[in-house]
Amino acid sequence: FEETGDDTGLARAWMLVAWAHWLEGQWGPRGEALERALVHARKAGNRRLEALALGGVSLSLVWGRTPVPEAIDRCERMLAEIEGEMRLKAMVLVALADLRSQQGAFDEARRLYGETKSLATEYGLQLLDALRTLTGGLIELRAGSTDAAERELRWGYERLRRIGERISLSTSAAYLAEALYRLGRFEEADRFTEIAEESAPARDRVTHATIRGTRAKILATRGDSAGAEASARDAVALTKKTDDLNLRGDALLSLAEVLGKAGRHDEAREAVEAAVELFRRKGNVVAAENAVAALASTR
Repeated sequence: FEETGDDTGLARAWMLVAWAHWLEGQWGPRGEALERALVHARKAGNRRLEALALGGVSLSLVWGRTPVPEAIDRCERMLAEIEGEMRLKAMVLVALADLRSQQGAFDEARRLYGETKSLATEYGLQLLDALRTLTGGLIELRAGSTDAAERELRWGYERLRRIGERISLSTSAAYLAEALYRLGRFEEADRFTEIAEESAPARDRVTHATIRGTRAKILATRGDSAGAEASARDAVALTKKTDDLNLRGDALLSLAEVLGKAGRHDEAREAVEAAVELFRRKGNVVAAENAVAALASTR
């Protein structure tokens, strides 16, 4: 494509590179690939590819190692650049809602999230309407509104299932399993970890790590300490190869919970302390505070 000066081809090629990084949970390299796709999409005058690239950049800011305040600033500058691009505006607002919730600004996060729903409904963005529910679920989980999180995640899961979108379906099912676990509905949570595993691409580290972390805690409730620890350590190992600081922290908290239930409190504290450090690096104030509270309970 470089030899022929085909900017549309180059934009599409860099977006495929970004897709490979997404599967590996490498959000920094994914964002860099999307930035390159964005340059070529603009040269080609291809507004659709430009919108997809910019939307992908905003989500890479959420899931990668970019500190939350810096990510918020970038997303707000994006919004100023995309007047009239409603699909893209909805994608950036989803990212902003997630980031605001990490700071504990739940009312603002919910307002932004509600705005994405209005845009998705008005412009018939069915897939985006279903995908954004992952953010809605995470907002409510961070806020401690687990019932609301379960409703949001289930709605998104059912919508994705109806339209036949399998890859995102697996991630949605994995986070729904976590919400169900927190509600004490362990059998149903276990069933959704299986559903997620069946449809997740083999290299999708985010989904597989989430599945293993939740499954570890379910096994611990059944008294299977060895199985629980093995699953939790698998989750931690998977996340170490990503630059998703929140995912890495969550996996460590799952390990800490499993170790705590087994009476291994010193090891549990070490895992929580490592999680706190990761959340602080990301700027996820809510997760850091919750992890500190969990640390106090292990003393």
